[in-house]
Amino acid sequence: MNNIWILADVADDAGKELESTPVDAAPVKDIETDAIEGVDGSKPTDEEDTTPPPPIWKNPQIIMLGVMFIIMYFLLIKGPKKKQKKHTQMVKAIQKNARIQTIGGIIGTVINVKDNEIVIKIDESNNTKMTISKGAVSKVLSDEIN
Repeated sequence: MNNIWILADVADDAGKELESTPVDAAPVKDIETDAIEGVDGSKPTDEEDTTPPPPIWKNPQIIMLGVMFIIMYFLLIKGPKKKQKKHTQMVKAIQKNARIQTIGGIIGTVINVKDNEIVIKIDESNNTKMTISKGAVSKVLSDEIN
């Protein structure tokens, strides 16, 4: 399929048979490889028809993916870790006679601090005491007053 043949009848010579002569054809596009073949059937080499791909840092999709990853890191990982570290330091600093507020909204005075528990006095008149876990402390109120 490299050459196209045209059969032509010669008008001058009525007695001659039909001749077949090859005709230069336009380049044919190869559907399978999507490359253009020349008249002689040769295909261009890779150096002729391709350019090198751009570096990965110039690809806009990769850049946007990196920016989104950085934003998600700060929003979903760094922020909560910072808040948790601040809460842990606050709980470690709780001492006797400090006023605290629990996550349930109960306000009391610290009587005793144990490893994982804090005993607070809620009511002065009845001497009501409550034992809570250290994770239930929302904030230390005595630090806000001073």
